[in-house]
Amino acid sequence: MEQKLLICTQKIDKTDPVLGFFHEWVAEFSKHCESITVICLEKGEYSLPQNVRVLSLGKELKNSSIENSLKIVNWKLKISYVFRFYKYIWMERKNYDSVFVHMNPEYIILAGILWRFAGKKIVLWYNHNIGTWKTKIAIILSNFVCHTSPFAYTANTKKSIKMPAGINTEIFTMGKIVEEDKILYLGRIAPIKKIHILIEAAHILSKKQLKFKLNIYGDSLLRDRDYNQKVKRQAETLIDLGIVNFFPGLPNMQTPEIYRSHKYFVNLTPKGNYDKTVLEAASCGCIPVASSPAFLDFLGPELRFTEDEPESLSKCLENLLLNKVKERDGYRFKLREYVVNNHNTSLLVKRVFDLYE
Repeated sequence: MEQKLLICTQKIDKTDPVLGFFHEWVAEFSKHCESITVICLEKGEYSLPQNVRVLSLGKELKNSSIENSLKIVNWKLKISYVFRFYKYIWMERKNYDSVFVHMNPEYIILAGILWRFAGKKIVLWYNHNIGTWKTKIAIILSNFVCHTSPFAYTANTKKSIKMPAGINTEIFTMGKIVEEDKILYLGRIAPIKKIHILIEAAHILSKKQLKFKLNIYGDSLLRDRDYNQKVKRQAETLIDLGIVNFFPGLPNMQTPEIYRSHKYFVNLTPKGNYDKTVLEAASCGCIPVASSPAFLDFLGPELRFTEDEPESLSKCLENLLLNKVKERDGYRFKLREYVVNNHNTSLLVKRVFDLYE
């Protein structure tokens, strides 16, 4: 019998640069379900199959002129989200028999006991390497907890299940070999992403008179705007030389072409993070380099550098730029094959539904 599934997540918006990928996940889930009900904090643009219904808690209304005119304070908004959430899970109670919660343990804190008493199996996806009391409670109330990184907060419990990262390898496909030495960073501009280390490494490479271009695609949250400006000031001389360029963030569905137009991809997120962009780049034939040891089973030592050390990153990139890495171009095919065999979306969805049996 096909599942009737409830999915709880932060946002459904295929144009979102960070969370747009989840739109593809829901589309793949729908192929294996009689029906899906999605409850999200916020909804934007989406185009999902007819058996998917999207219910928003209303965060997208926060910046509307009506709501601003009422000057609703933050805590009142949160109360309205909670009431709307309980309304939805009650109204839809006969339309789902299982629950999948993506990265937001708050949903399980609010309704986990109710779902367990109703006999609805709960699967939590949580891949951060830091957790809180909310995460601990959500783990207790869940039947299974999914992660991709061996360093995830949820990785070492009796309920832990390591999962594929969920890359749509039919969209993230390889292109022709890029002749120009173009290096890519794609993601949020935030301190945790450590763009300043990348800029320092670019300065080192430039002083060695190596020819390359570094393109940085991404936006910053309001709280990170000072960091964004700091990084751009740090890169001013390289920008003037035409070596470094900054571009706005892009919807996830537009990123494959960006990956395919670059030869190398740099990820600087800290230990434990299993950033999907590394796998997306590899799936498109853009050779990734990363510092997180979570990628030890995927990237050889020649494609890794020491965290927080621009000299280490610059040396890694220098070896690639000077073609000192054996079978450099052959990596494109090997890494693509690894992603297809281990991290594609269809494999992820199959593994998730195995948990509900």
